[in-house]
Amino acid sequence: FLAKYSCDDPSIAVTLQRSKGKGLILILDGYDEISEQMKKSKVMKDLLSPDSHYLNECDLIVTTRPFTCPEVLSGMGHRCLHVEILGFTEEKINLFIDNYFSKSRVPNKKMSDQLKERLQSLPSVQGMCRLPVVLKIICKVQEYLEDKGLPRTMGGIYRLYIKRQLLLNASKDLKIVDILKIPDHLLPGFSPLCQVSYRFSKTQKLLLSEEDLGEDLVKHVKRGSIYELLFAESADDFDAASPVQLYMFLHKTIQEALAAVHIAKQTKRKQKRIWREQFVRPEMAEVWKFYCNFTKLENIDFLSLLQASDDQSGNRNVLLMLSFFEADNEDLSNHYLPQVIPSELLFHINSVYETVVLQYTLQHHDNIRILKITTSSKRVKAHLRLLHSTIWFLRNLKEFRINGVLVPHTKLLDSQAFSDLLQDDTKVTKLLDSQEFSDLLQEKGAIT
Repeated sequence: FLAKYSCDDPSIAVTLQRSKGKGLILILDGYDEISEQMKKSKVMKDLLSPDSHYLNECDLIVTTRPFTCPEVLSGMGHRCLHVEILGFTEEKINLFIDNYFSKSRVPNKKMSDQLKERLQSLPSVQGMCRLPVVLKIICKVQEYLEDKGLPRTMGGIYRLYIKRQLLLNASKDLKIVDILKIPDHLLPGFSPLCQVSYRFSKTQKLLLSEEDLGEDLVKHVKRGSIYELLFAESADDFDAASPVQLYMFLHKTIQEALAAVHIAKQTKRKQKRIWREQFVRPEMAEVWKFYCNFTKLENIDFLSLLQASDDQSGNRNVLLMLSFFEADNEDLSNHYLPQVIPSELLFHINSVYETVVLQYTLQHHDNIRILKITTSSKRVKAHLRLLHSTIWFLRNLKEFRINGVLVPHTKLLDSQAFSDLLQDDTKVTKLLDSQEFSDLLQEKGAIT
């Protein structure tokens, strides 16, 4: 933006520089979707650095998925105000589900009620429903499954959704057992689509041209889409005589899931080489999560991959825990989690999904000695309810803190104080800081 106007009208750039951006609001929407090259550019670094004097008087709004761009939150320091967009409330989720199934070709209130009931027992999936596009995907998957239960992982949901879309757009006699093992001659556009998804997931490119897709893939566009996973859209181009054809995925997560399919279909040797290069790169984090689910983490030597990575940050631990949860491989989790997750664990919880991930980790790692959890005070109740039963698994736990408050877990196990606390909606939802939380626990007899 600034580069364009500094060329066309130098006075604009000069004015901005002289005023240091005072009175200007810059909105960087979808920071996680821009290329790695742009993220590393000098102008971007200067804009986001708290120590930079470049337009340091302007107001800057950055929207992003925080897990894929940890450098944004960690780099902006105390000047950064972190606001999480929660999306749909539980009431809105239920309304969306009712509307979806009431307006389907065959209205089905029973399925609507079943899905709402199942989401209550699947907090990790329920947390995904806050995003309207993902909620629609979940509704379609439940419709496809009919009376069968939903998977508990994001990868499991997307695997079934991709399978559903392929079956809807293929010959009626096609049978798909595993989306990783579909012969190319049965769905000739699928492998090229996954390859393109992988290629542009690495560069964070979402809007694709015919040149990006290539002639072989473009010819598979039917009724404006490729298997209703990638959609064609005409757009005006002021430099062209007629509108140009552009292509976009239903959602960025669809692109990332298809990229994971591409990697998982490669030889084990090539999969190892890919992840040696891509592991712990923030822009590939979601692709990695899908890959974990699709392969059950059985195709790579996980420890050698970790040793090759020099990232020892807390983000690494979060990524590892998410990996094992999504892989849903009990034997692998029991073997590796105690080796790769430290016995002193600090974990910041942003969502119910992450609470379930932590719960899964604790169930497969009974050597945790010190557990420190931080979270928004408004969410304490929901997180504690999920974690309460898991404390039973922590036989070697010596110290347990929530928002800095020491909570003797042995006393919690022997008394009703914790359960009583969780029944008191008013007090728990009004917690403002760790001291108030400490006072409340003391009142309930849960802290000495």
